Amino acid sequence: MPHVLFVRVAIMLGLWLTMTVLPQNMVAFIPQTLAHTESDIHVQHIKFSIQLLDSQHTIAGVLYVNSRQQKICSQKATPRKIEKCFLKLSTLQVLVHGWTYNHTYWDPYGAAKPGRSYARFMAKKGYVVLALDLLGSGASSVPDGAKLNFTENVKSLVQVLTPIRLQKHLKKNPI
Repeated sequence: MPHVLFVRVAIMLGLWLTMTVLPQNMVAFIPQTLAHTESDIHVQHIKFSIQLLDSQHTIAGVLYVNSRQQKICSQKATPRKIEKCFLKLSTLQVLVHGWTYNHTYWDPYGAAKPGRSYARFMAKKGYVVLALDLLGSGASSVPDGAKLNFTENVKSLVQVLTPIRLQKHLKKNPI
């Protein structure tokens, strides 16, 4: 159960979790034809359906992707640098806020002040970033508060992250 303890500590402290989940053949799903913006960060709001407390709920998330990262990787000089660049692109950073926050903890001012956003900074560095709202926070559904506790939040995160880890969700909803 060490992974559950790590998830608990991560939720309480608002730390990020890193998972390598995107194989190199999934890199092709990253948007190539987006309109050029100053930061080239593509932000996509997504919802994950979960079953919890004998009812259906949704966990909201925001996905941050550098739309030019694949092109940047292909322009690297050596095979080692190309491999390192694509390794970043195949790593998903999962950001979970602390108890009194929501996903905006990781991107507090949005595009207005990108220098203050951890999520945008890491996406600019080449990582795929997913900032999640826990149940009862932000755009996620609000279950009965008397039944929602720490264990239920961990179970909900497991339901979101397991399909990503198994790459089922990304095949249905490509980035």
